[in-house]
Amino acid sequence: MSGKLIVVEGIEGAGKTTVVERLVSWLREVHGVEVNNYREPGDTVIGEAVRTLIKHPDSNISVQTQSELLWLSRRCLLEEIIKPLLAKGTWVVLDRYWLSTIVYQHDYYNTRPLNELIAEILDEYAIPDFLIYLNVDPHVAKNRCMHGEGRGQVADKNDDQPIEVFKQWAGRYNATVATYNSLKPVSAYTLTIDANQSPKDVCDDVIFSVNELI
Repeated sequence: MSGKLIVVEGIEGAGKTTVVERLVSWLREVHGVEVNNYREPGDTVIGEAVRTLIKHPDSNISVQTQSELLWLSRRCLLEEIIKPLLAKGTWVVLDRYWLSTIVYQHDYYNTRPLNELIAEILDEYAIPDFLIYLNVDPHVAKNRCMHGEGRGQVADKNDDQPIEVFKQWAGRYNATVATYNSLKPVSAYTLTIDANQSPKDVCDDVIFSVNELI
């Protein structure tokens, strides 16, 4: 039996890292699932280098270069780690996927119709069995980032963006997820979670929703 690919998406401050950690623990402890979690970009030599280049506060590389590096990193992670694990039955929980690239490198893609872009991606890249979209109010997300929640050990220039940028990200995510839903196969599930709640309530909603479908 092949494994399942679960992707967690959302803007900064949505609570992705917390959800990933809780979901992985629950799958292991309650369902006895063999499961690994990874992040984008990251978890390969190329991925970690790309992460540093793009997310460092002093980074000024162009949006085109960012996008190209992200797709390279993604392909490495998929081919070297994720696909072999899925083939042997291991589940994978992924913190961010290609939806983030469309949202954050938007200036590189905004001349193309969104449905054409996503259809092309779906033809080439692994489709998640579950997409968990943490839908959070931009003001809530920004407030969390201002207080250092989810910042981690390395500074991330995205956390320090003005509220107008958070609003743009949220709008792009909503449009991207809606378009993805219109094109994805019926066997792929999308779970849209109210991420304005407390971390515990968000995680509880995620686990209840996933449990209903596995």
